[in-house]
Amino acid sequence: MENLTIRCTIKTPEISFNPAMGLFEITGVSLIENTMEFYNPILIWLEEYIKNPHKTTKFVFKLTYSNTSSFQFIYDMLNLIRSAENTHLVVDWYYASDDLDMKEIGEDYKEASEVDFNFIEVNPKSI
Repeated sequence: MENLTIRCTIKTPEISFNPAMGLFEITGVSLIENTMEFYNPILIWLEEYIKNPHKTTKFVFKLTYSNTSSFQFIYDMLNLIRSAENTHLVVDWYYASDDLDMKEIGEDYKEASEVDFNFIEVNPKSI
C-alpha cells in the first residue's frame, strides 16, 4: 500500500501516513470549509489500510487549531482504526502548554474511544 501524503495549506493540515511503519501524522491547522471533501478520501484510504494493518498503528496529532467538523472526522478516523482486528492503536496528542482546550479535546477523544493516548505538552512555538 502506498503512503498517503497531503501537503498543508493555510486551512488544511499536513497528512503523512506511512502504512509500512504504521505511523500516521496530522500536523497544522484544520479550518476546512468542506471537511467531507477533504477527509472522505482519507477515510477511504484508511478502510483499505485496516484490511492489512501494521501490528501497531500510531497516530500523531500536532494540531494547532481545528474546527468542530474536522474534529468529527478525526474521531471517525480513530474509530475506524480501532475497529481493525489486527492492530493496536496508540495516539500521541501534542498540545501547546498555553492551549488547555486542545488538551481537553484529546482527553475527550481518549474517553470516548478507549484508545491508548499519550499527552505531550510542548512549547507553543514548537507545534
